[in-house]
Amino acid sequence: LLGLDHERSARLLARQLHRAAQAGVDPINLLTWHHERLTEEGSEITAAALRSGMARPLTELIARRNHHWLDDHHDLIAEHLPTLALQTDDERAAAIAGRIQHIEQTSGASIDEILTDLAEQAGAIAPATTVLAELDRIAGDGRDFTHPDAPEWIVAPVSDADTIDTDLAAQIRQDYQAITDMHRNYRDQLTDDNAPNWAQSSLGPCPDDPEHAALWRATVADAAAYRSTHHITDNVTLAGSRPSERRAALDWAHIERHRAQLFEKKKCQQDSPGRASDHRPEIAPIEQRTRHI
Repeated sequence: LLGLDHERSARLLARQLHRAAQAGVDPINLLTWHHERLTEEGSEITAAALRSGMARPLTELIARRNHHWLDDHHDLIAEHLPTLALQTDDERAAAIAGRIQHIEQTSGASIDEILTDLAEQAGAIAPATTVLAELDRIAGDGRDFTHPDAPEWIVAPVSDADTIDTDLAAQIRQDYQAITDMHRNYRDQLTDDNAPNWAQSSLGPCPDDPEHAALWRATVADAAAYRSTHHITDNVTLAGSRPSERRAALDWAHIERHRAQLFEKKKCQQDSPGRASDHRPEIAPIEQRTRHI
């Protein structure tokens, strides 16, 4: 258990140093400074002690840098996102500043283009929480751009993975694209004739109702991506049994929510037998987003 504890602390320290590097802070200098500080104090030098000592100063440093960025670009922010310009003291505004800087570096787009895009997609008077949600649709924190066809529970690769291992980074990006392609193909091309046995046995045939059919295909597409990612091979269940590992369990819960939602819609339809077929709700078209970045 002690070995596992040390290993976990080392992983968390590495994550902390990676966060520093993404924020433009030299991780070697940061680690050296805290190592010397612990030595002067006569403290034991461990991964846990190093991580604990640098956590707060690093967070405060990143926050100061982001608030300076907000001050420097206040007029431009006010032009595109006036509500956000009134919330620059909010820690969420500082997070938005860091995310915009990351997208600027990753995409090569100008700050004006990014803010224009956010204003058009989230709304000019959107609060900070809505702007953050829209930023997630573009790229997760420190991640490559989010592919619109990828399952929402699969995060894009870390944007600076090439600096760690070029071959591994290429493999991770290839896997992300493969899962995305699989998800899109299942979602857009699935029918009763080509549905896998596990989909038919756990969800039944594709519903006649267009709204339910779209949810059925989306559920099968998510399940197919989950089964591929977590190596589920049984031919009966939708996603296998609930896994013990936390990250996999969260992914599994997402699939189960989709299944429950589909069954609930089916049940509501069965409980309303008098509903005329020509009164089915229209399906909203898939939103086509034109981005500037």
